[in-house]
Amino acid sequence: MTAISMHAAPRWRKIAWEQARAVGLRLRTTGALFFVTLVLYGGVAIQVARSARAKYPSPAGRPSTVNFSYTPEVSAIIACLALLLPISMWLEEDPTRRAYHWSMPVSRATHAMTRTFAGWLWMIAVIAICLAFIVTIDAVTQRIVGATVPRQSATAAWEYLVPFTAATIAYMLASAAAIGARTPLVWIVGPFLIYVGASILAFMLGFPQLSSAMSSVVSGFYGVTAAMSGNIRVEGIPSLDRWLGATVLWGGAASILVYAVSHRRNEAA
Repeated sequence: MTAISMHAAPRWRKIAWEQARAVGLRLRTTGALFFVTLVLYGGVAIQVARSARAKYPSPAGRPSTVNFSYTPEVSAIIACLALLLPISMWLEEDPTRRAYHWSMPVSRATHAMTRTFAGWLWMIAVIAICLAFIVTIDAVTQRIVGATVPRQSATAAWEYLVPFTAATIAYMLASAAAIGARTPLVWIVGPFLIYVGASILAFMLGFPQLSSAMSSVVSGFYGVTAAMSGNIRVEGIPSLDRWLGATVLWGGAASILVYAVSHRRNEAA
């Protein structure tokens, strides 16, 4: 028995921790830019509130002039950013440049999925900070304008979870492209463009039923807009069933895709 074979493989938890550190170091510049953006957003919001206070001396008109409260639609922006995160994580490490994976103490598929999980943890932490910042800025601006009547929020408590699930689905879909393709951006944007073109072509050729059925994939009750853009209201009322259904459907599909791509690359390499 050689000295190398006597060393036991490290626990997955330790590997995951090391991957989390590696991903954090790799994305530190992106994270810094993101936090600078948050600070700028806060500065603009406070300036708007101060301007409103100066413009409307009477407190009665101020509450309706300033509103920086959270809405589930912010999920659309967060999901778009989540689509770009895996590209940053795997930049310059396309499938043909991952020979170093063979030196890892786990299989290549496990390594890819662990790295994906590490990136997801960082993303969830950043989203939590972002939401906390939005809530704080809203409270600060309301205090600045001197709102005499507390604004009634139309956002249900569970709707604060929507950005987390929307970003997770977007992140998983983009991760599948980043893990399995040399040009992940093409696989992220390409299917959407093909889908839109096929839907328009079907309508122009006189197949409105087919075009309508294809549109339901995006705008249907459990469509992608319900899963990733915060469009979860039915006749103006938040629909918990719609959010859960769309999240399970698209989240499950994205998870299966990441698992399949990770193991396909593992076997093909």
